[in-house]
Amino acid sequence: MQFVGEDNIAAYAAVCFEQMLQREQQLEHEFCVFYHSFNGAALLYEVQAEIARCAFGLPDQFAPLPRIFASHFHGVHIDQLKSCADSASRRDHDPAFRALGLSTSVTLFAFGSEAPPLHCFRHGYGLFDLSFRGLLVQVLFDALDVRKERAEQLADALDAVGNRFGLCPGGYGSHSRDNTRPSRLGGQMLQMFVRRGEVDRLSYHSQPFGVPINTTQSVEHWLAGKSTEQIDGQARLLGDPRVFTDPARGQIFHYAGDWEFHGGSPSMEGSRAAFVLELRRVLAKGLWDQTRATIRARLGASHDFSTSGVAGGTSESVRHAAASDASTAKLSDPTRRRGKAGRRKR
Repeated sequence: MQFVGEDNIAAYAAVCFEQMLQREQQLEHEFCVFYHSFNGAALLYEVQAEIARCAFGLPDQFAPLPRIFASHFHGVHIDQLKSCADSASRRDHDPAFRALGLSTSVTLFAFGSEAPPLHCFRHGYGLFDLSFRGLLVQVLFDALDVRKERAEQLADALDAVGNRFGLCPGGYGSHSRDNTRPSRLGGQMLQMFVRRGEVDRLSYHSQPFGVPINTTQSVEHWLAGKSTEQIDGQARLLGDPRVFTDPARGQIFHYAGDWEFHGGSPSMEGSRAAFVLELRRVLAKGLWDQTRATIRARLGASHDFSTSGVAGGTSESVRHAAASDASTAKLSDPTRRRGKAGRRKR
């Protein structure tokens, strides 16, 4: 725990790490685990998660979602991601790579990674050589089918919410902010489980900057301990939202370095549950007044888990892990006020 510190945050981190390891034990027979640390991308991921809740009927405590457009992944193979990282001068900083791939560590104790989870728990990991505002505006423009000026207005309103809740600033606002934002830890982490049968299709073993390690024939065999390679270091992972919004294919859990933000209920000031409610208020007119089918069509997805039932197609270990999530707050559902599917850009 010396990597996290010796204060109260370290004690809280120890509880989170214990929960992560428990989930690994619950799911290890069917899934392989990846850890994704971030900070500046937090608001973008949270907005995408809210869009996913609307589109797929996902629960309010659903984790931040790194990628939202399933259409971007149609026909994509992991070899394409490897080729991009192997040849591009910017490696995994290339925009084409970033649109699809995630940098991950392959174990909680991956000290050979660019972003060791224990080191990154408090402050996260991220680069600011891109426009998070530009990415957010484009997501709103494409997913909500609003005019560009309306997407810009929504981005400003969402940025204001992120600032009030102390998310690590990612340059989302159109104007510079003062220093009234509360001083809080900006580290965020996703524990991402991928069903074993899909691991080799979705990931590859990598060096820093995403350079492939081609001596690893099977990531699934490597992470399952079936090879002689040490389980350490990192991998690159296709962030296909069709996988991570389907509990039968992928499980995703969220942790935050700020204990006040992690989980909680809407009545708890500064909690993620209260934050999600604020996001929902901003997006009430634009997202939640449309039908799920309309949003799903824009995302290039088709399945609605709210009608099929999550538990029906998942194993006992998956149901047990999902039920153990500490963040179970149920927020208000504005879907009762949805309008018609067809409309013009606003």
